[in-house]
Amino acid sequence: MVRVSFVGEARGRGLLATRRISKGEVFLIETPLVSVQDVSTSAQVLACGCCMRFVGSLDVQAAVASGARSRIHVLETELPTASLPNLPDNQTNMLSEIWPCQQGCGAVYCSSVCRDSDWARGHRLLCVGLVSEEEADTHALVQFKRDADWPVDSLALLAKAAAHVVCRYHENGGNLQAAMEPYTYFDSLLWWELGSGSANTTKTQRQEWAERASYLLHQALADGSPDFSPMFNTESFGRILGMLEMNQLAIVLESPLVQYSHEVARLSSKHAGLQADALAVLGPLAWKLQCLQDVIAQSDSEDDSEDEDEGSDEGEPDSSHTQRLYSSTPTSGEVAGCSKVLFPSLDGVGLYTLVCMMNHSCSPNAQVNYTQGT
Repeated sequence: MVRVSFVGEARGRGLLATRRISKGEVFLIETPLVSVQDVSTSAQVLACGCCMRFVGSLDVQAAVASGARSRIHVLETELPTASLPNLPDNQTNMLSEIWPCQQGCGAVYCSSVCRDSDWARGHRLLCVGLVSEEEADTHALVQFKRDADWPVDSLALLAKAAAHVVCRYHENGGNLQAAMEPYTYFDSLLWWELGSGSANTTKTQRQEWAERASYLLHQALADGSPDFSPMFNTESFGRILGMLEMNQLAIVLESPLVQYSHEVARLSSKHAGLQADALAVLGPLAWKLQCLQDVIAQSDSEDDSEDEDEGSDEGEPDSSHTQRLYSSTPTSGEVAGCSKVLFPSLDGVGLYTLVCMMNHSCSPNAQVNYTQGT
């Protein structure tokens, strides 16, 4: 139904249909080669480290989103006493089981299958759950994760892809070229030639960063073995970074609390008691999340104002405040109306062998949907 073809010097390769595709027809289902949750949402959204499916129950998601429960101690602390009731069309608020990493690093999974799969594909090299505080200061992987101001958005994706290659190498009997093969399918340029990263960094600075990152990952994932030098030398590593920057796809999954809040708002009068019970939990949760967002927005505003000239405070209104709650006891309709703003979505990035071949269009004729994870 689809094929990858060269479509011109400006666009390179692209994904083309081999026959007419009807409106609404599903023409491709694909699992990513590698994907990761964005670190900016990992503290508020509990998702499977393998398939990025939401894990636990709606109550767990609510507790993590509001800060009432830490993802690292997700199975060790008790939930708040109030819980979201089951709704008529959804007899359970359980999304999936929670299977934590057995080494206690904070990664969680929706099943033992996903946990074992992620371990085999690279988490066994990326897990820092058993690294002691004494070892942390000299541990290459911890240093890689701790180094501030890495000027690249795909840091975690880079580490996961590199770990995947190292695991494939050990599984195939030591053939590095074969281990890297899935990642050579994509177009790539040297990362520092793309101009990616902070606007305040020079090409030389980005190249120096890539050299340090490649050194740390080489030490962390392969103990600096010369067998992996062809992958971790500066130019090869720079092309891997460039490949990810050019081809990665943003992943955004709406919080299940958004759908739940809309279902609560749609309940008929015969379920008034059930609606009130749900709102007794949703209302305070939504208000708390809005207050947290306001604190963050105020802090960001103060930071931005330091860089602005006096008298330049005019501008576009903040779109994040167009949907707000104006009472700590909102109605179910008010919570539903603000749900997409208040309940944090799951953000991440992924590398898909075929989907990433779709060329950008300002008038797209296809839509990418995510169901139950990636």
